[in-house]
Amino acid sequence: MINTPSLFNLNHNIAYFWNGRSETLKEQLLDGPIFNKHEMANDKHTIEERLKNSKKYHNLFKEAYNESPSFEKLVDALVEYEKTLLTLDSKFDKFLRDEVQLNKAEKNGMKLFISYGCVSCHNGINIGGNSYQKFGAVINYEDNQEVWIDRFSFTKNEKDKNIFRVPSLRNIEKTAPYFHDGSVSTLKEAIYTMGYYNTGAILNDNEILEIESFLKTLTGDLPETYVKGITDEKD
Repeated sequence: MINTPSLFNLNHNIAYFWNGRSETLKEQLLDGPIFNKHEMANDKHTIEERLKNSKKYHNLFKEAYNESPSFEKLVDALVEYEKTLLTLDSKFDKFLRDEVQLNKAEKNGMKLFISYGCVSCHNGINIGGNSYQKFGAVINYEDNQEVWIDRFSFTKNEKDKNIFRVPSLRNIEKTAPYFHDGSVSTLKEAIYTMGYYNTGAILNDNEILEIESFLKTLTGDLPETYVKGITDEKD
């Protein structure tokens, strides 16, 4: 029903889901994917039974908690794991630490990003994720859905219609499709769309290329816990 946000760096977001209906990582787990019929469609009893019937997980929970597996400990483990999914060592981070320099296109893209006002929404450690804003702040955005899971769907406040949590721009080149409706498949188109609907600007091709160059500096290395998890699963 809505485009899935990235799990990377989510510990630095103001809240979770596009409408911010969960304020903590624990609430996010309990309020969505595990029990949602469109996602995992699971239940507490089944989860506990599967864990308790697994020698592997019985040993892992014993080692971590000195207890047998339980749903409560499962949630705690998932939350602690999600906190490790940080990609905060991008080229832009290194630039801010004066360890590297941006090339001409990247630097021009950063200046355009600032001058067009993109930083008014995309700022802070996650370059976003810390405020709620309207999609179509300057020019009204139309889509094919009658109802979106926006802030209004959670708060029932009329002023919150078409208001969403601003997404983080970290790793943005890796997280297509874009926007709450997943309607845009390329970063260039996403830049043009946001420039038009949220600033009223019609960006030219060169501006789009330079802003894209800057946004690509926000891609960080995958965290060791994520890479190790994939490796262990293959083994």
